[in-house]
Amino acid sequence: INKAGTALDLFVHKNLAEPLKKMCSQVAVGKCLCGRAAAEKKLQFARCLDDRHENSFEGMKPHGHYNLPFIGTNGEALGVMVLYLEHGHQYSDREAHFLNTVGKIVAGIIEKDEAERKLKAAQHSAKMASIGELAAGVAHEVNNPLAIMSGHLFRLRRMVEKESQLGDREKYKATIEKINSAIERAAKVIKGLRTFGSQESAEHSDFELLSVIKENFDLVKEIYT
Repeated sequence: INKAGTALDLFVHKNLAEPLKKMCSQVAVGKCLCGRAAAEKKLQFARCLDDRHENSFEGMKPHGHYNLPFIGTNGEALGVMVLYLEHGHQYSDREAHFLNTVGKIVAGIIEKDEAERKLKAAQHSAKMASIGELAAGVAHEVNNPLAIMSGHLFRLRRMVEKESQLGDREKYKATIEKINSAIERAAKVIKGLRTFGSQESAEHSDFELLSVIKENFDLVKEIYT
């Protein structure tokens, strides 16, 4: 049954007539025998093609049905299984009891698989959240010294441009540019890690504001003096 609980989608079949594969690809809850089984949440039986058999086509061979709903522990229909019978087959309490028992077992398996799927999804989300926290932590620890390196590199570039006694300044400038390029690439990686590690709810931590201001002040002072 679909997530909205309004229709049955054909999931698996065997020896189903070609016209029915398309006709029964989706059956509204309450329509035909399958839909009735899902709506009424009880086994449906038909010994022949009666008026409840709304999905039919010209040339359909006479037959009967058991339509078995799978009912979950919450009382909602999870799906329906169709069994074809010979035309004129007689209803049997023994068959009905057996099929209802099978229905309970299958419903339990479906719910177990769904619970395992949700558990795996939750575990995966928790794992990704842990990786995200680790990535954010690494990014934070590396980003600060990277910023200081970038600042000192800027100061070094200015010194090279000013000092004439360095000889071939272009050689030094080329080396500086290579270092700067490497820092920029590292900064992009750090940005990606921080993005990956970002969470919907921001986390806060204590830090020494004075030391941060002093560190940045010293860096700016070295750059511009």
